[in-house]
Amino acid sequence: LTAASLKHVRRQRDALAEDKTRLQAELAALQAKLREQREHVASLEARLREADEREAALRREVEDAKAAENAQKSRAERLEGVCGRLEDALAEREAEAAAAEQSERLGLQRDLHRQMAEQEDMKRAAATALAAAEKAMAMHAFHAQHMEQLRTAKLEDVLKSKVELHISVPRITLNYNNAPPLQVSAATALSEDKVRSFLEAQVFPHFEPLWTCLDGLARAPDGSSKKDYSTKMLDRLAVAIKAFITKAQTSDGAALGSA
Repeated sequence: LTAASLKHVRRQRDALAEDKTRLQAELAALQAKLREQREHVASLEARLREADEREAALRREVEDAKAAENAQKSRAERLEGVCGRLEDALAEREAEAAAAEQSERLGLQRDLHRQMAEQEDMKRAAATALAAAEKAMAMHAFHAQHMEQLRTAKLEDVLKSKVELHISVPRITLNYNNAPPLQVSAATALSEDKVRSFLEAQVFPHFEPLWTCLDGLARAPDGSSKKDYSTKMLDRLAVAIKAFITKAQTSDGAALGSA
């Protein structure tokens, strides 16, 4: 080897060493980039796996949602069918209820008309019965009044035919000097109450058998005849005697029977 060739070889060696160093640096840089790429790829793969998992989860959720939607649709269809049947049943029930209500209303109206007719018949019957009862009561009252009048008249006839009273009431005429005559009568002090008291104490006790007889005729032996007729007869006889006395004092004479 010559010096020139050795120099050339050294230059080649140095060039190769530089190339080696440069290539080693490039290799280190490439290896570093390769590691970064590997890490990036691993990260991408992890992200891809996560994306796949998320996609699978989303698919499952979508499938679940579709299944739920289908179930909801099926349930809605069933509910629509049930609602339709219920609406039909409700319409049928309403029609039946309306028919029953109409029938019941017609029955109630017929019952009402029948009851009103019965009430009218009852009113007419009651009015007829009331009129008959009023007529019977009026006839009974008239009969009772007539009997009372007859009984009173007969009682007066009995008293007039069975009772004889002798009444003496002094009347005095005073004459003195040339004065007009003055008439003084004891009848002035004889009031109707005194006449009544005298008759009640001295005369009417003799009528007890008569009241008893009237009680027997009236089929009520409870003293009611005496209560009903004694006071009437006593009052009428007292008035008649007082009128007779007054008339006798103002005239020449009078009869008690005409008073």
